[in-house]
Amino acid sequence: MSRAREDRKEERDRLLSEVRIAVRSFTSAEAALDDAAVDALGINRSDGRCLEILDQSGPLTAGELARRADLSTAAITALVDRMERAGYLTRVRDTVDRRRVLIAGTQRAEHECAAIWGPIKDEGVGFLNGFSDDELRLVTRFMDGAREFLLGHLDRITALALIADEDAGGPPTAAISPVEPGRIPA
Repeated sequence: MSRAREDRKEERDRLLSEVRIAVRSFTSAEAALDDAAVDALGINRSDGRCLEILDQSGPLTAGELARRADLSTAAITALVDRMERAGYLTRVRDTVDRRRVLIAGTQRAEHECAAIWGPIKDEGVGFLNGFSDDELRLVTRFMDGAREFLLGHLDRITALALIADEDAGGPPTAAISPVEPGRIPA
C-alpha cells in the first residue's frame, strides 16, 4: 500500500472514531438531559417518552400510544392513569368517532414542558443558524440515517433481552474484570 493510501486510511479511521465518540457523547448528554427533565416533572422515562410521542403526533388512542412507546396495553393503562392523576394527560372523546377515546397532553404538560424545553428550542435555533443550508441538510441526513440504523437493530437487541430473561441463570456471564476505554463497542 502506498504511503498516500495509508495516510488516507489513517485519516478515515481517525474521522470514523471521532464521529463514534461524538455520537456517544451526544446521546449521553441527551440521556442526562432527559433524566433531569423527567425528574423535574416528577415522572419516569416511559412517561416522558409518551409525552414526547403525543407532542409529535397529537392525541392517540391508548392502543396506538402503547404501540409507539413499545408498551403493553396493561402498562399503557397504568401509565395513562398515573399521568392523568398527575395532570399531564387526559382522556378525550374523538370528535369524529365519539366511541373512540384519545389520550392527549394537558395544558399543564404543555406549560411545564415549555419551561424545560422552550429555552433549549430557542437557543437551538440560534445554534442551528450558525450552519449553512447545505450543512443543515447534511445534519438532517445524518440524523435520519442514524435513527434508521439504530431502529434496524431494535428487534435484534429486544430478542437478546428475551433470551436473557428465559435463561434461568440470567444474562450470559463473562469474566468480570475492567476493560480498556473504548473496548465496549457502543
